[in-house]
Amino acid sequence: MLIFEKLIRTLSRWLHWIALFGLLGIMFLAVANMFSRVPFDPIFGTFEVVGYLGALITAFALVETQLSKGHVSVRLLTARLSPQTQVFLDTITTFVAMGVFGLITRQTFIFATGMWGEGRLSDSLHIIIGPIIYITTIGCGALTLVLLLDFVKSLTRSIEVLKKKWTR
Repeated sequence: MLIFEKLIRTLSRWLHWIALFGLLGIMFLAVANMFSRVPFDPIFGTFEVVGYLGALITAFALVETQLSKGHVSVRLLTARLSPQTQVFLDTITTFVAMGVFGLITRQTFIFATGMWGEGRLSDSLHIIIGPIIYITTIGCGALTLVLLLDFVKSLTRSIEVLKKKWTR
């Protein structure tokens, strides 16, 4: 389990750095586009590239955010429940989230394969769209792995809580 967690943390770090460079690319492109508008024409395809980099940033940043528990979590309803119930609900919701993102990963992979197979191109720059959609698939797949890790940890906590409850 420790090796799996190390692997996921390393993958997360790499994806986080790629997302960071994507954000820097958006900032550079936006500033360059603004300054080029006055003396020249705007940079062709800026809107498209910013959109693709935004998808990359979102897909890759989700992984690190989930690992660091940076998502907003609503504990208003569960705060009043017993610790055993809280751990059980955490296990269930993590399992459901893992299933949902597993399905999203599968469907985006199928969609990207279809788009690439058809040779679909972007509107302005005429870039093949399939590889860009695969980027989202990689982010969702990595998030699914993080949720799998969280599920195993949560399941382990649930078992420990049940053991304590039954050994009293």
